[in-house]
Amino acid sequence: MYAYGLERAVATLSQLETRAVFRHFLSRERRHGRSMSLVDFISRPIKHLAALCEIVAAIEETTIPGSRDQRAFSKIVQGALR
Repeated sequence: MYAYGLERAVATLSQLETRAVFRHFLSRERRHGRSMSLVDFISRPIKHLAALCEIVAAIEETTIPGSRDQRAFSKIVQGALR
């Protein structure tokens, strides 16, 4: 699913890159102390995978022990840590 619209996204970003107003926006905006680039507009879900695993583990720890939800979250956490 992630790469489903990749060709279209690349084409859109390529078109934006040729626009002077967009290039000016990129040159003056800063993120984390550096100039932005087209890469800053590409969603990279893999970067957030570790945080997602931590969130699921926290939910599992705070769910009622022995409940169906807690067992389901436990299976997810155990599978993620393998």
